[in-house]
Amino acid sequence: MTSIQVAVVLVVLLIAAYLFSKTEHLSDGKGSIVLFSQDWCSACKEFKPTWDKFKNMKEITDLVNVVELDPQPFNVGSYPTIRFYKKDPHQYPDEFVLYDSQRTLGDLMKFVRDNI
Repeated sequence: MTSIQVAVVLVVLLIAAYLFSKTEHLSDGKGSIVLFSQDWCSACKEFKPTWDKFKNMKEITDLVNVVELDPQPFNVGSYPTIRFYKKDPHQYPDEFVLYDSQRTLGDLMKFVRDNI
């Protein structure tokens, strides 16, 4: 193999490992609260600091997985969209509870507690 071919193989392996690490924990038996957003969305940008605080709260991450996923495979029509999945969202994409409260830490925490 040439050095370019070796480099390509390494890049492919790194990408595969990255993608696996992003989805592996979703089937760990805990539910998942998932944020679907877009970079161009002003409401998403406004909500991002709250989400970042929320996803780093140990009392939440002990209960559920807190993740952001690409919205395209999940038929998401508006942003930001938050869903709670009791099972792996990749395997059961249509089995979720839609979040429809205010985008505050308190309401997000209540949503998790009400749905676990």
